[in-house]
Amino acid sequence: KRNAQSHTLSGGMKRKLSIAIALCGGSKVVLCDEPTSGMDPAARRVLWNLLQQEKVGRTILLSTHFMDEADILGDRVAIMAGGELKALGSPFFLKKKFGRGYRLICVKKQGSDPGQLTELLRKHIAEIEVETNIGTELSYVLKNEYLHKFQAMLADLEEHTEQCGISSYGITLSTMEEVFMRLGSDDNSESSAIAGNGHISNGNAHTTVDCPEESYSLATGNPLLFNQIKAMFSKKYLSFIRAWKISTLQTTLSMFYIIMIIVIV
Repeated sequence: KRNAQSHTLSGGMKRKLSIAIALCGGSKVVLCDEPTSGMDPAARRVLWNLLQQEKVGRTILLSTHFMDEADILGDRVAIMAGGELKALGSPFFLKKKFGRGYRLICVKKQGSDPGQLTELLRKHIAEIEVETNIGTELSYVLKNEYLHKFQAMLADLEEHTEQCGISSYGITLSTMEEVFMRLGSDDNSESSAIAGNGHISNGNAHTTVDCPEESYSLATGNPLLFNQIKAMFSKKYLSFIRAWKISTLQTTLSMFYIIMIIVIV
């Protein structure tokens, strides 16, 4: 596809091309709107690696609905719901503040009794409850406050896996998807705008600002032409100071060719 025209590319290839164009020329600020939408997992992973390599020395603002993407790429993540900013901070901070803690996932054997496993776990964490019991999978929520009890609980579970009818088990941490769903739910009365330093501002506090109405007149004719010329020269000036060596070389070569043409003619 190196020599193909852009309009012949697929949606995923067009997104890759757009990212490549945005990263050219040493750009300091890059805006990405769901850059991996429509890509297969392998292509998505390649683009993630590229953005992680190229983010050094840049500011990349990225919007996405794919929470794994925000978790992997985001140094700071802002979660919005209903047009309001719900939380802001590092992925680790958001998981710790809004996540439900850890999740113990057990794979049951056929005919096993979940109640026996629950009784075993309650010896260590009295408040533990079954979160889901679907098919052969049984899950429990382990809150962060009981972290010091995990070692003894898991050791006890390892010794009694056969008695409890468990073939395997594992522990996972809260995901950004869970944090997003919790903050975005309508019944979340505790949603707040939170910064990564731990300061909390109550989401229920609103400030009303009266903005004066202003009328604007559209420029036409000579004023419009003047604004366009001004914007063009401003753009050229910014391009020159960012890459003055190349700009100087281009100007010098142009003058040299003009002089040579005049001399020859």
